[in-house]
Amino acid sequence: MHNHVIDFNADGSVEALYHDKVSLQHLGKVSMERASHVVFDELTQLWNVVPCMVKNYEALPDVYRGWPTYAEAVQFEVALFNKAREHEILSRDGLLSVEGISIANAVVLLLRE
Repeated sequence: MHNHVIDFNADGSVEALYHDKVSLQHLGKVSMERASHVVFDELTQLWNVVPCMVKNYEALPDVYRGWPTYAEAVQFEVALFNKAREHEILSRDGLLSVEGISIANAVVLLLRE
């Protein structure tokens, strides 16, 4: 199990990935925003994690592509977003930065151990 990172901001707001086992509703009203999609590529027959801000699928870094099962892609997606939050890469655009791609590569190595 990977860390579930929860950020408590100075303005009193709370940010985290959604998880059924960690309800934040007792802290107040919850709002949701999708950060990525897990998409099946019919050409490669593999699953890809696509951050929502990616408009040109061809520009998606290789580290986000090529998961043999949906479950493995989701596991990568959750680990990636939690690790990015640990490193304070809080914008989805940051996932495509050099540092964001480096973190994604590190997550892949951890998942394959």
